[in-house]
Amino acid sequence: MPRPVRTSAAVRDRILDAAVALLRSDGAEALSQPRVARAAGVSQGHLTYYFPRKQDLVVAVARRGVESIARELSDFFRGDGWPGAAAPERERAAAFVAALVADRERTRLLLSLALRARRDRGLRDLLLRHVAEVRSLLAAGMGRRADDPDVDLTLATLWGLAIRHLLAEDTGADPETADLVHRLFTIDSAKE
Repeated sequence: MPRPVRTSAAVRDRILDAAVALLRSDGAEALSQPRVARAAGVSQGHLTYYFPRKQDLVVAVARRGVESIARELSDFFRGDGWPGAAAPERERAAAFVAALVADRERTRLLLSLALRARRDRGLRDLLLRHVAEVRSLLAAGMGRRADDPDVDLTLATLWGLAIRHLLAEDTGADPETADLVHRLFTIDSAKE
């Protein structure tokens, strides 16, 4: 039986998928080349062919993770009815944002990347571009300009809730987090 042809793009994608999964589940300490190679089912030499330095792998993982998150947010917030949305759409948006905030793996991924970005200007620039895109999407959803201080306050509150939720793992914080996000959306709609 002939062996399946492995394209370099497919192998590279498998390595990145394994690295993202490890980072999301275990944080930055899990992102060692041997561990990623094992998870991807490739030799470490094969991994270093695609990512010669650990930093190359980290930047590629960051790009993959950030692009995935940005695509998901963009698809939702640019959908029907979000800017200036009526109560049912705002409720749907609040539920979506609450699910993002409660996604501990996503928070772990972003925190791990943010900590690594202190030492890597390229990674920091990538994350700052992601923040600007998220701010822009949130501003559109709130019917405000991206430089409105309420947009930054809302974004910072959501990040704080995500970190709090991550730290409160196994304490039954899920309903409380969803309630706080809902309240944040209610407070914002009351200002209008």
